[in-house]
Parts: sequence; structure tokens; C-alpha cells
Amino acid sequence: MVIRDITHLKRLDDLKAQMLSEAASRIRVPLAQAINALAELDILASKDENIAGIVYRLTRVWGRLEEWVDDLPALIYVDSGIQVKQDHIDLPPLLHTIHTDLFESKIRSRNIQFTLSVDADLPKVKADPELLRRLIEGLVTRALIRSRPTSEIRLSAHSHNRQVWIVVSDDGPAVSEADLPHLFEKSVVRLDTPLESSGLELALAKAIIDRMGGQIWVGGQGPAGSTITVCLAIAA
Repeated sequence: MVIRDITHLKRLDDLKAQMLSEAASRIRVPLAQAINALAELDILASKDENIAGIVYRLTRVWGRLEEWVDDLPALIYVDSGIQVKQDHIDLPPLLHTIHTDLFESKIRSRNIQFTLSVDADLPKVKADPELLRRLIEGLVTRALIRSRPTSEIRLSAHSHNRQVWIVVSDDGPAVSEADLPHLFEKSVVRLDTPLESSGLELALAKAIIDRMGGQIWVGGQGPAGSTITVCLAIAA
């Protein structure tokens, strides 16, 4: 009886994820069309700074919506535990790969420093390799959105009390006390400012960490900057 109920719930999770993925795929088409239309309008509006500014802001908003649609199916899969696995992961090579890939693809052109610091003899962690990579890339991308040219993004990993802490920090604006309780919610947050992203990235990060039995929190609050720490159990 219990096995039949569990199987039924898993099928419902599969169906929910499939329906959401199909809906997201359908939404991507008009989103891409809208972004392309705005790009064409930007060319026509190149001689009018006011119109060009409006087109730029609309393009950023539509771009955020596109990212939100891309992340939403992944969030459902993680929440339901579908296709989530646990492996023993050697972090240093993974972090170095992420650091190189993101610096070359996104960060170098923004004139932002991107530093990596990893403790020697860092123990392996127990996590899903693909989800962990997506998690770290998402946190660095959030830091990039918040960062201005010539500022710095810092990625580090160290062991502490038989755990491994992965830390991503930036020099962007401090997170307000009012926003702190809502950072990990599955909703679009503060689209009115160009320095904040949709917020779904952190909801996905929280879901990934919960699924892998870890913790995530925001710390280092001050007049500027944001620090997000991910805590994972050592594989042994």
C-alpha cells in the first residue's frame, strides 16, 4: 500500500515536471521573439537617447524573464528529487573549471576581477555534480549582475568542522534588511533596479542545497557587498 502510494506520488512529480517543462518551452518562443523585436527597435532608436534607454531597460526585463523560465523546470526537478544523485566530488578541479569558464565567457569583458582561493587538501564532498556546478555558477552569475566595472568577485572553498564551505562574495550594494527574509523565495524580486536579478537563482540554489543535505545563508552584511556561503558535508 505504501509502495503504491509512493509510486503514485512519483508519477505525479514526473507529470508536474513534464507539464512545466512543456509550458516553459512554449513561453521561450514569444520571449525570444520579443527580445529580437526589441533589438531591432534599438537600432531604429539609436538616434534618440530616451527611446534607446527605454528599449535597454525592457530588454533587461525580458532577458530576466527568459532566465526565470529556464530555471523554473530545474527548480521543480530539484524539489521533487527527480534524477538527483549523490557522488563523491573532488572540489578543486571543479572550482578551477568553473572559474576559467565563467571568466572567459562572462567576466573578462566586464573588466571585473574574479579570484579563486581553495584550501590545500580539501576533502571531497557528497553532492550531485551537475547540480553543484549549476549552483556555484548561479551564485557567481548573481555576483556578476551586482558588480560594477573594476570591482571584484571572490570564490573560495575551505574546510571547517568536518564540513566544506564554498563562499561567493562581491562588492555590490548591500542586501537590505527588508529583502533578507525573501532572498530564497520562488518569486521575481526587485525588477525595478538594474543591479538585482530575478531572485529565482537563489530559490534554485536553496532547493539544490536542501536536496543535497547542506545549508546556505547570506552573511557579511555591511555598507556594501554580499556574501553567500554554501555548507556541504564531507563525503567520508
